[in-house]
Amino acid sequence: MDSQNINKPWHPDPKMPNSRKYQNRIVSKTGVVLGYTKKAKYKGKNTRYVYDIMIDFPGAYFANLSLLEQINVIYYLNSNWQLKCHRLDVAMDDYSCKLFPVCKMVAAFAQGYNFGSQVIDKSYLDIIDNQFVGTLGIGSRRSSLFIRIYTEHKLFVRWETELKQKKAQELFDKLAGLGNNKVGCELSVKGILKTLVTAALGNIDFRDKSSSIHPKNATRARTNQLPFWSRFLNILLSLIEDQNINNYPK
Repeated sequence: MDSQNINKPWHPDPKMPNSRKYQNRIVSKTGVVLGYTKKAKYKGKNTRYVYDIMIDFPGAYFANLSLLEQINVIYYLNSNWQLKCHRLDVAMDDYSCKLFPVCKMVAAFAQGYNFGSQVIDKSYLDIIDNQFVGTLGIGSRRSSLFIRIYTEHKLFVRWETELKQKKAQELFDKLAGLGNNKVGCELSVKGILKTLVTAALGNIDFRDKSSSIHPKNATRARTNQLPFWSRFLNILLSLIEDQNINNYPK
């Protein structure tokens, strides 16, 4: 792999203090960054050295790979080094601009009919003629799961989920396990898509709390899912089932 070795402190988080940054980094032509620090494990006559390593894959790198190729990369990394995954981003793009029920989600949040996340940021969101423009943020940027739904130059709508720490590791391990699945291509692709969609949605849910005596204490088990959210989930499942597996090379 052609690369450039840069001997200066580095970390994917630019706000990280220098004391916690890696001593060196290697940058490939495809944008993959390897940061590493050489440490002495045993000092003395038989000094041994170990390397603390971090690999940062930009989204553009995975965008150039097929779905199965992406999973194979994750499987390869996990099977050889059992890496710890600090962050994974999952995105769903809607070119019809009609799939994600953003307006109804905002209304449900206003009524308190939401589960899974109590925080939304609509300061960059405009709703015009029952269509939204801008960005809806769900959750906290500092939490292990943060969702952005935004219009990309009005050409399509993107649902983008950031998974960090434990949630990122859980998804990484699941995807690595699917990469080891030797069952037919069709089953593995649909299984991968369902896993990614489930991760992107997180535990967000919208349910009718109007009949509850104490709406704030209402539970999922005792409330009915709102029709718009149920339809949305069914559409996503149908889209996965209708995937043309021939589009995914083995």
